[in-house]
Amino acid sequence: MKSLFRKFVLNNFWLKLFSFSLALLLWVVISGEKKQMIEIMVNTQIGFQNLPNNLEIISFSPKQARVRLKVQKNLQFSVNSRTVSLRVDLLNAKEGEEIFPLRKDLVVYPVPAKVQSISPSFVKVNLEAIVRKTVRIKPVLIGTPPKWLIYKGYKFNPNVAVISGTRHRMQNIRMVYSEPFNLSNVEIDRAFKLNLIPPREDISIISPEDGAILLNFIGQEKELKKDIRGEKEKYKIWVRVEGPYRIANALDKSIILEIRRKGKAFVPILNLPEGVKLVKYRIWRK
Repeated sequence: MKSLFRKFVLNNFWLKLFSFSLALLLWVVISGEKKQMIEIMVNTQIGFQNLPNNLEIISFSPKQARVRLKVQKNLQFSVNSRTVSLRVDLLNAKEGEEIFPLRKDLVVYPVPAKVQSISPSFVKVNLEAIVRKTVRIKPVLIGTPPKWLIYKGYKFNPNVAVISGTRHRMQNIRMVYSEPFNLSNVEIDRAFKLNLIPPREDISIISPEDGAILLNFIGQEKELKKDIRGEKEKYKIWVRVEGPYRIANALDKSIILEIRRKGKAFVPILNLPEGVKLVKYRIWRK
């Protein structure tokens, strides 16, 4: 037992005593530093919480506050403008200009600390009521109708919209416009869905719920008379056909199938689509 004591305790006794004393001194210094408190200043953005649904913040001043905090010296680097926040409670706010105190209990910080002071001691907030308003809808049409169309106008549904925003922003708003539609893409008997464009970024469209209208065009397709020439064996042929513009306009000499004799005359045999009729024809030798 004594040999073990000599081996582990008395052997290099003074060196071991010195090491122990040094470790104890470091522990005392570090422990004392942890308990040492210092004051630091932090600039933090002023934020808000519990804003009533019927109000909107128009402006506030100042934007920042200087917060003096007392923290442990070894924790000071954990406290900065990104980790400290100050959020003002607007739960009981009313429309108009109000002054809210910047209280110490509104400061949030990441480590144990104590708020010594806040400068300035208040923030001035301008609040305005959010209102709704019914306005007319105006489709935006560009370009020109296609040649085949007898254009007579349009109709759309719904024709009014409900918008929401602060009172002063909505004051001069009388109409909401749709996204542009090019008339060259018109089709009869088809509804086009056009999104509505909010008058401003800070105004929202409440109704229609999907923020769009259905646009229908009024008109009819023009009738087209088209001359077509062709040849069959020893004869040349000219025909004039008439029908809906887009169908008649697409026809060519392939519609001429053959020429037949009828009495003393010749008649063309044509392959005409539905809705297209023969108006005139002429056949002669080459």
